[in-house]
Amino acid sequence: MDETYKYDVALSFAGEDRKYVEEVALFLKKKNIAVFYDYFEEEALWGKNLISYLEEIYTNKSKYCVVFISQYYVQKEWTCYESAAAMVRLLNSNMKQKDYLLPVKFDETKVSGVLSTIGFIDGKKKTPDELGNLIIKKLHTSDLKNSELMSIELFKNNLITVLSKDFPPYWVINCEETEQNMRFQYTYHDFLYYLEFVFQMEEKVLLLNGGYTDLFFDTHTFIPSAKITLNFENELISNGQIVNFDFFDDMNTYILPISEISGQIKKELLKKGGL
Repeated sequence: MDETYKYDVALSFAGEDRKYVEEVALFLKKKNIAVFYDYFEEEALWGKNLISYLEEIYTNKSKYCVVFISQYYVQKEWTCYESAAAMVRLLNSNMKQKDYLLPVKFDETKVSGVLSTIGFIDGKKKTPDELGNLIIKKLHTSDLKNSELMSIELFKNNLITVLSKDFPPYWVINCEETEQNMRFQYTYHDFLYYLEFVFQMEEKVLLLNGGYTDLFFDTHTFIPSAKITLNFENELISNGQIVNFDFFDDMNTYILPISEISGQIKKELLKKGGL
């Protein structure tokens, strides 16, 4: 998440459309997207002056605002407050981001301030999960514009730095490196877990293989786990597209800035260790 904002995305909708929107919100939350959805914030909203609180969220605290437009949306007092706050953000000349407002239409209802020239998604033609994936791609595409470029050597050093520190005390970590391979071994409880990276620079591909040995039962598993296609700008890596085979739990293919790939791998590794 961009640390400038509390939320990656805020959802604005009418109660009649909640069933669809809630599925989108749950999908995003499961994908670790910071989403403002009222039912997720019941404790925070309790006792607040909602007009000023929501105005702050839809004007300043969200990177994007998804507006679910329907015949019901224009009939609600609260959605009018939310869309008005989003318009303030959109029209603020100090904001460089001009695609803050992301309309999803369920019908042809017009919302004051939302120009017909703004690109929209037809909510009738997208499942909640499909829309959720589009939101994630929008967020990641935006992140890539400001992502750091890395040489392959710097990326290797980044892998070693991130994947070799800040683990629980009982994890024992070793790393072996050659020109074409990098292999991490993690020992914890009755397991050895392996991460092996195979660099295929001619194809601009990084293969991730994962494996584990159950020391108690003396069994071993080692299988291809993911493929990361590295995208370059000149000689430097800008981002990588992760294609999941086994390692990432319930993770769809998507692009990450190169600086975030190591952290995503570490997060999944910690899950494997029960954390």
